[in-house]
Amino acid sequence: MYNKKLNRNHTRWLLRIIASEFAPLMLKVIRTEKEYQLTQEKPSFMALVDRWAVIFVIVWSLISLSYGIAFQAIEFAISIPLMTLFMFFMARPMVMAVLYVQAINKSCSLLIYKFFVYFCFTFGVLAFVISVFNAVFMTEKEYVYHMLAASPFPLGAALGASKMYDKKKAHG
Repeated sequence: MYNKKLNRNHTRWLLRIIASEFAPLMLKVIRTEKEYQLTQEKPSFMALVDRWAVIFVIVWSLISLSYGIAFQAIEFAISIPLMTLFMFFMARPMVMAVLYVQAINKSCSLLIYKFFVYFCFTFGVLAFVISVFNAVFMTEKEYVYHMLAASPFPLGAALGASKMYDKKKAHG
């Protein structure tokens, strides 16, 4: 009997401490986090991708085309840079469509939406870096050109994600 009463008193005491000390602190942290998320501008690395990704991929494809015409078979020299450009420009609207569905989804919070955007952006950039790394260090010599010429197309996903960064505010 004594232990039950003691446990109840300790439980009440602990709940009072939580209610009086930690709950207002947690509410303040949550409010600050929401205000920070709503006022946060697009990160500088996403703005950099917005501005330079298309130019970078076009220049990369032109360099691949000129190198391929000079040193590779003509059919690969023409088809691989064109395929890269096509996949780059198709990855952007596909990612934008997926993120648009998340932006208009009322059950998707702003925090989850930002996570999706960062995930798609990071996937695109890391896929490009890994692709270049694999082409340079892991691929057999006769396929290096093919891998390098096609490696920038995942940047389309990064570009689509960076374009959709602030679209959630307009819809929810």
